[in-house]
Amino acid sequence: MNEFEGHTVYLTCIDNGETIDSAIIEKGSFKFKGEAEKTMMGSLRTFDEASNIQATSIIVIEKGKIHIDMKTDSLYGTPLNDAYNACLLKHNYKTSYKKLEQFLSEIKNADPVSRQALVEEYYKFQEEVFIPCAEATLKDLLQSNKSNPLGVYAARELASNKIMESQELENLMADTNSLFAKDVLLRKLLDEAR
Repeated sequence: MNEFEGHTVYLTCIDNGETIDSAIIEKGSFKFKGEAEKTMMGSLRTFDEASNIQATSIIVIEKGKIHIDMKTDSLYGTPLNDAYNACLLKHNYKTSYKKLEQFLSEIKNADPVSRQALVEEYYKFQEEVFIPCAEATLKDLLQSNKSNPLGVYAARELASNKIMESQELENLMADTNSLFAKDVLLRKLLDEAR
């Protein structure tokens, strides 16, 4: 994370986009301190304007000490973050995502003649490898986390990307006491799908 040394990293709530906390990256690390009132999904992000590089990681904000390595996009130390990281590794999501980033970097730096071939390779890789990998990861997260915010996050991603059929979403939300039924965004996605 050396390229982000001295930059600010922001912890935001995925539900409402509000910034929960921020910290300065010093000697390659940063620290947030506080108590999680409830378990929720969050996002860590930082940006280097000079190089136009952004780093973003999804995180489960929950009680416990969470360790984050944004360079390898690894998080661990609490039950849901451990489960999330294990699922990403199981489906090779991180490797596929890094390959997409590599393509984008090569495209940006390529001469016009090479650029077209790289763009075609990028779209082929995205279609044949990355999208199936992302879908499998999200479906696994949903199946394994139906009683916590990680499952709601996966359902949102599947529904908003039109991977989940409206009937499947309706079935998830049928139990009015479930986290799914109480989620405003999922309800909106279901209404749009009908």
